[in-house]
Amino acid sequence: MAKSPKKPTMAAAKAPTFSNDLLIKRLPWILGLLACFVYFSTINHGFVLDDIAVIEQNAFVQQGWAGIPKILTTFYWDGYWDQSSGIYRPLSLILFAIEYALSPKNPAIHHFVNIVFYGLICGLSFRVLRGLFPSISTIGLFLGLLLFIVHPAHTEVVANIKSRDELLALFFFLGACYFLFAKSERTTRHLIFAVILFLLALLSKEGILVLLPVLLIVEWLRSERKQRLWTALSLIGISLLWFSWHQHVIGQYTPVEYTYQDNSILASPDLLQQKATGLAIFGMYVLKTVYPYTLSYDYSFPQIPLASFGSPAALFGLALLLALLVVGIWSLRKKATGLFVGIALLALPLVLASHILTPIGTTMADRFLFVPSLGLALLLALLLDFFALKKPSFVRPTQVSIGILTVVFLVQAIQRNKDWESNATLFTSDVNHAPNSARVHYNFGTLLQNQLGATPSPEAVNQAFNEFTTALSLDEQYTDAYINRGTLLIASKEYTKAIENYRPALIHCKPHPEILGGLGECYYKLEQKDSALTYLQSALDNGNTHAGTYEICGTLLFEKLKFTDAERCFAEGLKSYPDNVSLLTNYGNSLAAQQKFAAAIAAFEKARSLEPNNTQLLLFLVKSYESSGNSEMAMKYTEAWKKVTGH
Repeated sequence: MAKSPKKPTMAAAKAPTFSNDLLIKRLPWILGLLACFVYFSTINHGFVLDDIAVIEQNAFVQQGWAGIPKILTTFYWDGYWDQSSGIYRPLSLILFAIEYALSPKNPAIHHFVNIVFYGLICGLSFRVLRGLFPSISTIGLFLGLLLFIVHPAHTEVVANIKSRDELLALFFFLGACYFLFAKSERTTRHLIFAVILFLLALLSKEGILVLLPVLLIVEWLRSERKQRLWTALSLIGISLLWFSWHQHVIGQYTPVEYTYQDNSILASPDLLQQKATGLAIFGMYVLKTVYPYTLSYDYSFPQIPLASFGSPAALFGLALLLALLVVGIWSLRKKATGLFVGIALLALPLVLASHILTPIGTTMADRFLFVPSLGLALLLALLLDFFALKKPSFVRPTQVSIGILTVVFLVQAIQRNKDWESNATLFTSDVNHAPNSARVHYNFGTLLQNQLGATPSPEAVNQAFNEFTTALSLDEQYTDAYINRGTLLIASKEYTKAIENYRPALIHCKPHPEILGGLGECYYKLEQKDSALTYLQSALDNGNTHAGTYEICGTLLFEKLKFTDAERCFAEGLKSYPDNVSLLTNYGNSLAAQQKFAAAIAAFEKARSLEPNNTQLLLFLVKSYESSGNSEMAMKYTEAWKKVTGH
């Protein structure tokens, strides 16, 4: 007897797993929200470091929408200073201008946008890498990107508003990758989108150009011949178009000459030593990508020591570079695209940032670890997959290790966020993180100096003084440290010590108007008037434009009965300070001494309009009108003087 068919039964519901399609679709959003959570506290931070130059005091950004045409046609720093650093990054400045128009002088809106872009980057990274390498394990990619999200070096990228250029460059680069590689079927429209996004990446930061070969090689490995050709022509063509416009814009300006104080490598005139130091920096960058053992906003001279090709640091960097190069070439031969992309993302930006090709404008910066840390995330995911295939017993320990490191990184990132709250918190923190940077000690000393009240304690003054002294012990040519230390001594009326402070600056530094002016003021206070006049005139000749310099110099000329020279000195000062009562008064006296009473009276009248109850001005007006024969006006100002003084 045939068995009756079994009644259909409902399939047992499968327990949700990490590879569930719905969960995978949600993972980009989960990663993005986690990224926003890590940096959400920075929304209450202020403007820090270069935020002042690109937003708070940037003339073009403060014009809002109206400033955008100027931003598009000038170099990056032009809204703040007139020295071109050879960079053109309009996109971040345009966004700053729009945000400023929506909410002026409000750092919160800029921090919010940074946080949002960071979240988008973290989510998009999962979509792109998952689409580019569909065989990669979800858990491995998730863990790798989790480590990327909490990497403490990213605090400089997210918490520092100025680093929007880093965020935009990677965001648009990933967008280009998405339309090139993450779509199952690519159309002409996708290629157009990718080219536009890559152009936006270039307009965000020039350095992203170093990743163009990665796009071309991956395209070569994945696509048909005809498609490869169109993609290559499109990407190279838009890059050449961008480069032409970039050169047109920056070519209008004289480039600034960087010194060793900007980039320590320039302290060595020996090209071989520069390259050796670059290799040492490359090794440090790779180590800090794996584990950021120290973080600082600045690594200026002499924090990073110069190296030779025989030094362990240079040899280590060279070995790392060669190893990455060999593995990268091997991965291409084996068509191991994931391994190639991971190494390229890790190494290529660091080669550029390490001055191996050519020196750039800064010695070292944590923000340069942003793209390389994404390469590390991909390499970790691939390592987990390799262990799963070849060494299954290694998978769990590796996952646990990444989890522990993620927690450590998270704690470090949250703590580092606090450091970036303001210049005060950052300078106070990093004086311990980069103890051999002259600039770090100078900035901390300046912070302490600015915090001194009207009657500061000797301890507070000494603390600021000692920071400047430390800066000078590290770099005897640090002009600004001499200036600020001298200012402290003058404020303490220690004029002889101030002169002793300034004298080495005349030997080690170029003639500086502030140094010369400080010497002139000290000699004046010590009543060594000939020396005072010599230094003050030299200060003015070298560009010192302080009102006090004009005033003392003109007064000394007046005392020497050089009334015409005194008149010229005061008149020059009034060009910069037209409403300075003291300069106006002294200018009037120098004119009156030459019998130029009409002009003298005009100067005194303007000064009195600013200070109506200034009794000294009233007496000068009385004497000037009497000398010019106008007794009626002399009497008028005599009565005014009596009224003010109560006589």
